[in-house]
Amino acid sequence: MKSYEIMYIVKPYEDEKFEAVVEKFNTLITNNGGVIEKTDRWGKKKLQYPINYKSEGYYVLMTFEAAKT
Repeated sequence: MKSYEIMYIVKPYEDEKFEAVVEKFNTLITNNGGVIEKTDRWGKKKLQYPINYKSEGYYVLMTFEAAKT
């Protein structure tokens, strides 16, 4: 297994929707044979520049192991 790190930004939803998106990513990795080492929720931060007219987003950093393909 090889170690990977991914950072993704989620639209600024309510906390329930944000947690649902994080859980969806976790489920995607574990269902495909990956092992999640750590999920860091950095919280809501201002974007360097607007993306689709949004100026803030929730940052999440995830480290996991998965089979090399």
